[in-house]
Amino acid sequence: HLIGENRNTTIIDGNNAGDVVKIIADDVSIEGFTLRNGEEWNAGVEIYYSDNNSIYDCNISNNGGVGIGLGSSYNNSIYNCNFMNDGIVIEGDGLSHFIHNIYNNTVNGKPLLYYKNEKNIVLDGNAGEIILANCSNFEIKNMDINNTDIGMEIVYSNKIKVYNCNITNNDDGIWLVYSYSNSIYNCNITNNDDGIGLDSSCNNNSIFNCNISNNNYDGIYAYSSSNNSIYNCNISNNSYKGILLGYSSNNSIYNCNISNNNYEGVYLYEASNDSIYNCSFINDGITIWGYEFSYYIHNIYNNTVNEKPLLYYKNANNVVLDGNAGEIILANCSNFEIKNMDINNTDIGMEIVYSNNVSVCQSSFSGDLAGLVYFNSSYSKIYNCSIYNNTYVGIYLRGLYNGSIYNCNISNNGEAGIEIGYVYNSSIYNCNISNNDYGIGIESSYNSSVYNCNISNNNETGIELGSSNNNSIYMNNFINNNDNVISYDSSNTWHSPSPITYTYNGNTYTNYLGNYWDDYSGNDNNGDGIGDTSYYIGESDYDYYPLMQPWENYMTIPSSLDEAVDNTYLTWSTGGDASWFEQTDVYYYDGDSAQSGDIDDNEESWISTDVTGPVNISFYWKVSSEEGYDYLRFYIDNIIQDEISGEVDWTQCTYYIPSGTHTLKWSYDKDVSISEGYDCGWLDKVELIYGQHSTVYVNNDYNSNTPGWQYDHFDKIQDGIDAVAENGTVYVYSGIYYENVVVDKSINLIGEDRNTTIIDGGGIRDVVKVTADDVTISGFTVQNSGSDWPNAGIKLDNIRNCRIENTIASNNDDGIVLWYSTNCSITNTTVSNSEYGIVLWYSTNCSITNTTVSNSEYGIYLSSSTNCSIIKSMVTNNNYYGIYLCYSTNCSIIKTMMTDNSISITGNSIAHWNTHTIDTSNTVNGKPVYYWKNVNGGTVPSGAGQIILANCTNVKIENQNVSDATMGIEIGFSSHCSITNTTASNNEYGIWLWYSTNCIITNTTVSNNNWYGIELHSSTNCIITNTTASNNEYGIWLWYSTNCIITNTTASNNYDGIRLDYSTNCSIINTTVSNNDCGIYLYSSTNCSITNTTVSNNNWYGIVL
Repeated sequence: HLIGENRNTTIIDGNNAGDVVKIIADDVSIEGFTLRNGEEWNAGVEIYYSDNNSIYDCNISNNGGVGIGLGSSYNNSIYNCNFMNDGIVIEGDGLSHFIHNIYNNTVNGKPLLYYKNEKNIVLDGNAGEIILANCSNFEIKNMDINNTDIGMEIVYSNKIKVYNCNITNNDDGIWLVYSYSNSIYNCNITNNDDGIGLDSSCNNNSIFNCNISNNNYDGIYAYSSSNNSIYNCNISNNSYKGILLGYSSNNSIYNCNISNNNYEGVYLYEASNDSIYNCSFINDGITIWGYEFSYYIHNIYNNTVNEKPLLYYKNANNVVLDGNAGEIILANCSNFEIKNMDINNTDIGMEIVYSNNVSVCQSSFSGDLAGLVYFNSSYSKIYNCSIYNNTYVGIYLRGLYNGSIYNCNISNNGEAGIEIGYVYNSSIYNCNISNNDYGIGIESSYNSSVYNCNISNNNETGIELGSSNNNSIYMNNFINNNDNVISYDSSNTWHSPSPITYTYNGNTYTNYLGNYWDDYSGNDNNGDGIGDTSYYIGESDYDYYPLMQPWENYMTIPSSLDEAVDNTYLTWSTGGDASWFEQTDVYYYDGDSAQSGDIDDNEESWISTDVTGPVNISFYWKVSSEEGYDYLRFYIDNIIQDEISGEVDWTQCTYYIPSGTHTLKWSYDKDVSISEGYDCGWLDKVELIYGQHSTVYVNNDYNSNTPGWQYDHFDKIQDGIDAVAENGTVYVYSGIYYENVVVDKSINLIGEDRNTTIIDGGGIRDVVKVTADDVTISGFTVQNSGSDWPNAGIKLDNIRNCRIENTIASNNDDGIVLWYSTNCSITNTTVSNSEYGIVLWYSTNCSITNTTVSNSEYGIYLSSSTNCSIIKSMVTNNNYYGIYLCYSTNCSIIKTMMTDNSISITGNSIAHWNTHTIDTSNTVNGKPVYYWKNVNGGTVPSGAGQIILANCTNVKIENQNVSDATMGIEIGFSSHCSITNTTASNNEYGIWLWYSTNCIITNTTVSNNNWYGIELHSSTNCIITNTTASNNEYGIWLWYSTNCIITNTTASNNYDGIRLDYSTNCSIINTTVSNNDCGIYLYSSTNCSITNTTVSNNNWYGIVL
C-alpha cells in the first residue's frame, strides 16, 4: 500500500522519462499522490498483466502517453482521481479485461463516465471521457470532450448512438473494440491523434455526417472489421491517411468528401470486397495494397479525383482510355491502351495489378505520392511519358515480367525515379532520369536491361542494385550523381550484350560498349572512345568498356524494331543483305512500323523472332513491289505460310503456333530484275493471342500423330485451357492426368466420367485453381493436393458465377475452397478424406446442393460468409465439425442429413447467430434439428437430434437426449433459458453457451464428449447445478465468463474436471471433483471461490491456481 501525505503536495514527477509508476504485481494500492510528466508513449500509472489493484485519491496530469493504462488486467479499481490532460485507457483481448471498478473520477474538471454491463442509458453533455464495456442501447449526445487520452472508448458494446459531439485534441477521438451495430453521426472529430478507430471485429457500424479532419494520424481506421458504412462525411487534412481499412472486408464508403490528407485518401491494406462510390477526392485518391489477388477486388465506381473520373477496372479486357482521368486502377485486366492522361496530385496516379498487355503512353504523372505502380503484371509498357515531382517514387514495379519503359522523362521525384523489385525480362531505355533522390533502384531482379538513358543529378545514387543478377546495363550516361552506382550481392553485365558497330570522332569501330561515367579517370590511348582500364562497379562487377564521352557521341541511335512492330516482349533480329528498320512514314498502328532494308536484285531482307506456343500470333503486313516476282513472305520454322506481292495494303494475318519454341520470319525477297513501287515490305502490330478455339479435346493418349495435335487436341489439360477461347469448352476424356491446373478464363471444363477422369495434383499446390469468373467444372475426380493450407482439390479464388458439378474431391488438404467468391455453386458432388471438406471463406450468395461431405476432419466450413445455402446434402462421419457457421450471416441449411455430425455456430455478434434459416427438415442421426431464433418462451419439442437457441429468452430444454453429434446443445446471445433432465453424450461438444446470461443447467448428464462436456463462453450469471460431467476431455469449462456458479455437481474421469480461463467472480460450491487428471484449474481468473467442495483422487493436481 503506497500512501502519499497529500495528493496536492506529494508529487512523483516522471521528468518525461518512462512510466511514472508501473505496477506488475497484484493487490497494490496507491493513494494520495500527484503523478505527472510520464514520457511520451508512457503512463502516469501503467498496470500490465496485474490484477486487483486500487488507485484512488490521486491527481494525474500531463503524462506523455496515458494517465492510467490498464493492459490485460482484471478487476482493478480507480476512484476519486482527478485527471488533467490525461485519462484512462483500457486494453485487452477479452471482455473481462475491460471490467473494472471505475467511479467518481474527473477529467479536466468534468466527470469520467465508465459503464459496464448496462443498457438503455442516455448521456447528454458534460463528460471529460467516456468508457463503455459490454453495454447496449446508449445515446451519447452533445458532448465536448478534449485533451484526454481517448475521448470515447466503446468495447464489446452494441447499439450505441454517438451524435452532436465535439471530440477534439485527444490522443484518440473515438475507439471501438469488438463492438457492433453502433452509429456515430453529426460529430466534429478533429485534432486528435486518430479520429475514429474500429478495432478487432467491429462490424455493422455506421459513421455519417461527420467532420473528421486535422487529426495527427488517420482520420478513420478499421482493422479486422467488416460490414461498416462511412458516408456523407468530410475527411480532410489528416496527417496520415483519410481512411485506412486493414484486413477488413465488405465495408462501404460513399458520398464523402476526402481531401488534402498527407498520405492516402483511402488506403485498402489486405482488404477485400469493399465498396467506394460517389466520393469526391481532392489532392487524394485510393491506394490498394496486398500480396494476394483477392485484395484488389472491390466495388469502386462513380468517384472523382480533382474533378476528373477515378477509373477502376477489374476483370476487363480490350479497353482504350484516352484522356480525362484523375486516377486509374486496373486489377486482373488485359489489353489496355492508356494515353493522353494528365494525372496529378492524387495518391497513386495509376495502379496496375495482376494485369497484362497494358500500355501507357503520351501521359504525365506529377504531384502524386507515386506516379505509376505495377504489381504482379506482365507484357506491359510505359513510353513517351513525363513522370515528375512525385512525393516518393516516379515508377514502382514489383513482380513485373516482360515490361518496358522508354522515351520517358522521370525527374524530381522525392525518393526514386524508378524502383523495381522481382522484375524479369524487362527493359528501361531512352529515358531521362534526373534530379531524384535515387535514379533507379533495382532489387531481386533478373535478365533485364537498362540502356540509352541519361541518369544525372540524382541526390543520392544514379543506379543501385541489390541481390540482382544477369542484368545488362550499357550505353547510359551517369553524370553528377552523388554516387553513380552502388551494387551489392549482385552480378551483372555493364556493357552491350554483343559488339556494336559505331562511329566515334569520324572513325568506325566494332566493339562492346559500356557506360559513360563522369568520374572515370582512365585513358583512351587508341582513340576508339573506350577507356583502356575498367570502371569498378562493386564486389566482382566492372564496366570493362567504359565510354570516354556520353553515349550519344558514338553512333546514330539505331531504330528499335520491337517498338516498330509494337511488341517489346519478343526478341527481334534482322539480317540478310540489309536490315529491317523502324520508320514513321508508313504504319498501321501507333505511328511507326518496321520496313525491310534497301536491297538489290536477287537479295533478301528479313526480320525474325522466336515464339513459344501454344499461342496464336496476329500481325499486319503491307507490300509495294513488282507483282508476281518480288514477295513479302511469312515462315514458321523455315516453312512458308503465306506471301504477298504487288500493291497490297495493310492486311491482318493470324496463325496458330503449337507447343514448343518456333522461329517466325518475315522476308522481303527480290528476283533477278526490275523494281516497282516502293520495292519493300512493312510489318506492324505483332500480337500474341492466347486461346481461340471454341472446343478443344484432351486425352492422355493423344500424340503427334493425332489430327489437330497441339492445335485443338492435347494430352494435357492445361494446354487445352491455354488454347481454348473465352466461354469455350475443354472436353477431357477418361484417364489420370498428373497436373496442377489453373483456369484463368471463362470456360467449361468437362470430364468424360467423374469416376474415371482423374486430375491428380501429385501432392503439391492446388489441383485445380480457378481465377476467372463464369467457369463450369463437371465430371472429374480431383485428388492429392499439396498438404499446406489452403491447398485444395478445387479452389475458386475471388471469382463469381462458377459452378462445380458432378465431381469427386478426395484425399486433398482441403476438398473444395471458395475464397472471396460470389454466386458460385457446388452441386451433385462428393467430398471426402480431406482436412476441410468444403470451405467458403468470405464468400457471398454461394450454394451447396445434393452434395455429400464425409470422413474429413471438418465437413463444411463457412467463415465470414453471407447468404450462402446448404440444401439436400449429406454430412457424415467428419471428425470435428459437420457444418460450421463461423462469423457468418444469413445462411440457410435445408433438408440436409447429418450422421455423427451436426451444426456449429460461432461469432461475437448477434447477427452471426440469429440471421440464419435452419428448419426441422434437417436431421441429426435421423432426428430433427431445432434452431430457434428470437423466441421468447416455450419448450423445445422432445426427440431433438440437435438444439440451437439464438437470441432467445425463457426457453426450456427438457428431457432431451442429444448424442453422437458435433454439438449437442448450443445457446448464443440468449438469456433466462434452462436445460433440465437432459443427456448430451458422445458429441464433440456436449453443451455450449456463448454470450448468454442468467441461464441454468440442472439435473443433466454430459459424458463421453470428445472435447467439452459443458462450456460457458463470455457468459454471465449462469448456474450449473445437480449435473454430472464425466469422461469428457474437459468436464466443465468457463471461458471469459463472469458471476457463474457451479453447485452440487459431479465432475469425474475427465482430463480437467472443471476449468476456468479468464473468468471473474465465479463460484464452485458443494461439488465433487474426482478421478480427473487435473481436478480444478483456474487460469488467469480472478475473485473466484471454491467452497465446500471435495477434490479427490485426481491423477495430477487437485487444484491449480
